[in-house]
Parts: sequence; structure tokens; C-alpha cells
Amino acid sequence: MKKVMQAVTTPDNLNAAWRWFRNDRTVWQRGMRRAEMEPHKVRHILTLQQDLTENRFKPDEVRRFTLKQANGKERELATLTLKDKIAQRALLQVLTPHFERRFHPDSFGYRPGRNVDMAFARARVNLTEGRRYLVHTDIKSFFDEVPHPQLKQLLRQHIKDRKALALLFRWLDLHATRPASWWRCARGIPQGGILSPLLGNLYLDQLDQTLQLHGIRFVRYADDVLLMCSSPKTLQRAATVLRKCLKRMGLRMNPTKTRIGEVAKGQQYLGKTLPHQVFGKVS
Repeated sequence: MKKVMQAVTTPDNLNAAWRWFRNDRTVWQRGMRRAEMEPHKVRHILTLQQDLTENRFKPDEVRRFTLKQANGKERELATLTLKDKIAQRALLQVLTPHFERRFHPDSFGYRPGRNVDMAFARARVNLTEGRRYLVHTDIKSFFDEVPHPQLKQLLRQHIKDRKALALLFRWLDLHATRPASWWRCARGIPQGGILSPLLGNLYLDQLDQTLQLHGIRFVRYADDVLLMCSSPKTLQRAATVLRKCLKRMGLRMNPTKTRIGEVAKGQQYLGKTLPHQVFGKVS
């Protein structure tokens, strides 16, 4: 992709990004509330446009907080300033059509026009076709574990606009969940970042393409992965391919959320019950 920033900074694109957050009350930037910015919003957005055009946009640090989930576990989320949200949204609007043309049709999470019901329907079709042996897992701490060197290399392969890459890398470096140190590379994209779902799907597209190359049927919803096979033998081969591919990507399956075997009665997928075979029929 060339001339990305030229498309990002058009008045129509920035206006669409601004309208997306018209009811968002986040601070405009550190030290400036939205209420202070509102009387001069045209000037601030024009300044944002110029900063993006001239490659001098400086992201703010994210504010991280912990959300307690219904199951009692805690999940760390991050919030961006409104200025960063608008800049990321403007970039997302340009990048999404390009990457959507590449992404695998059996990937459903965080993609326009796709949802949980569609993912479940695809899984149901695979079951009715006899693929009843499953590897169901999710990727352990996926958003926190995405390695930056590999993700940056992927971005370089697809985006040839140096200003766009520089901007993306600034966000990645500043917002890393686990900053780089002398013994490890930087890791993680913030849950709550506008670009994070797209970047996550881009990284996991490597997994999708590997599974397809090996002839393995699958359904993926974000980091929730379901492999579907027709026999115990192909199931074990699929599980091995999955483990090896994730290892190459610097990721691993969550052992507490992994089930390998024939579909069980009452087994859930994305909050819905998978059909179960009884006397040769699917119920």
C-alpha cells in the first residue's frame, strides 16, 4: 500500500473519524479535557491533520486499568486519548479495505460484516459434513503476547508508505504491553486500542494461511480457534500443526481452555451449543 497517509489525512476521512467519536467524552490529550477543546475543535483537528501529514504526530501514553470479569478473573484494558483515537480511526478506515481482501473467509472476529452467529454457522456446517473431531482452544494472553519484531515485519510487507509505518511503529513502541528489555523483545498491543483488532487479525492471518495450506478446516473468532477434522488421526496431525505454527509466531495455546477430541454432547462454542451426533444423525 502506497500513499496511505495521503488518504488518512483527507478532510472526508478525518471528518468520518471525528464523527465516529462525537459522543466520546475522553480527554482530547493529556492535560486537556474535551470540554476545553470543543470551542476550538476546528483548529485542533487541523493541527492534527498537519501533524499527521508532516510525520510529527506524537501519541499520548495509554491509561491502563483492570476490569473484573463475571468469572472473577481480571482483565487489563487500555484507554487512548481522543486525539489518538481519531488518528487511529482515520488510519483504520484506510487500512481495513486493503487487509479485508487478504483475510481468510473462515476468520470472523472484529471484522466488518461478520459476527458470532456467522462463525457458529460455519462450525455447524463443518460438523454436518462429518468433521466431528475438534481442537478447541484460545491463544494464551494473545493481545499481551504479540511480538513486535514479527508484527512490524508483516506491516512492512503490506505497507510501503514510510510515514504510515513510522506512525504505526510509534504507537506500537509507546503502547507495548511488555516493553523491550535486554533479554526480550517488546510484546503486546493494547486491548482497547482502535487498531488492535486489525493488527491482531493481521498477525493471526499467518495461522489461517498455514492451516489452509495443510488442508485443515477451521473457524477462528479473534484468538478463539476451532479446528475441525474427520478422524482421530487427522485430529492429532491438526493439533501438531497448530502447536508448531503458534510456537513459530511466539504464541501458545491456553492449556486450561483447550479441548481435543470428538464433539461432546452439550459442548459450547462462542456461547452456543454445538450439534451432537446421536445414532448417526445430527441433533
